Amino acid sequence: VTKDNLSKVKGSAMITALLCLPWLTVLPTLMNRISEFYTSTSSLIDTSWWRFPKHFFAFLFQTNNYIFPFILAPFLFLSGLKPQRFQVSLLVLCTVSVFATASLHSIPLLQYISACIPLLFILLAMIVYYLFEKSMVWQAALMLTLIASNFIHVAPLIPLKQWAELSSEKFLTTGYRGDAYRTFTREAELKSEFYQYWQELSHRYQGPLDELVRFFETHGKKGESCYIDNESEVLAVLSPLQMIHGEDLNFTSPPDWIVLRGNQRNPHLDAMNLQIKKKLDAIFFNNNYEKTVLNAPVKRINNSYEIQIHRFRSPTSSKKVHVYRRIAGNSDLS
Repeated sequence: VTKDNLSKVKGSAMITALLCLPWLTVLPTLMNRISEFYTSTSSLIDTSWWRFPKHFFAFLFQTNNYIFPFILAPFLFLSGLKPQRFQVSLLVLCTVSVFATASLHSIPLLQYISACIPLLFILLAMIVYYLFEKSMVWQAALMLTLIASNFIHVAPLIPLKQWAELSSEKFLTTGYRGDAYRTFTREAELKSEFYQYWQELSHRYQGPLDELVRFFETHGKKGESCYIDNESEVLAVLSPLQMIHGEDLNFTSPPDWIVLRGNQRNPHLDAMNLQIKKKLDAIFFNNNYEKTVLNAPVKRINNSYEIQIHRFRSPTSSKKVHVYRRIAGNSDLS
């Protein structure tokens, strides 16, 4: 941003505000409906007003670990950056605005603040350049360290992690605090995301859904019905089967196929999945199903694009996916 194009920036900002700000009038109502959905699926969703600062600091935590190490933030006041003070302030203001708006969500996922990633990378590039303005070698060394490892990002958190592990009983008093503790100790660890992404590119990822799709390509027939206890959308698109949702299960028309690989493999079922389990038990009891055990690990989610829980390599598990095919006759499933 310069004096020459400042008027264009102001015009663009006004147009953006005109298009985006009206949505803030409907977001609270929308967020309440979304919160109702999430609270029905998990008891760890906070619906109090405290969720907004909690989510804001959760975004700061993720930003520090994966995008912009805040230990470098004081270098934004370098003398070499004084001529760029307006640009720096504008980038920081836009970033904080994204954080504040994203805090309205029920879960603080990194994709909600993806709009500020290029802004923070610009700030990081400015720090790298002006911190070692006279040495390209040091600039390259700092940049390679930032790209190839998370040392600068999480090294300041290691002592705090060690203290937290020594006092773990203080953080396990509630489900929410326990979940926050496990997230912190998992993320405050030295690693190389750059290396892991190269591992992902050089090794084909194989999740449970990959094996299921291959299985139904040869065994499934068009028009046959199927119930799967999680991620049914993939089979609906990539298989010839007609998918049945849990609430649509009935005893008079049992599904031709039943796949148990997600929610129903959880030993602690919520009320909704417990009701579905009762339906499945009755269907199994009154119909004859042939069980096939696939060479696919039991994982509720095939994979996640959320960086904190993304799997870079194919998962493994001693528990395998069970596929049940209805056959003629009425007998108990053994």
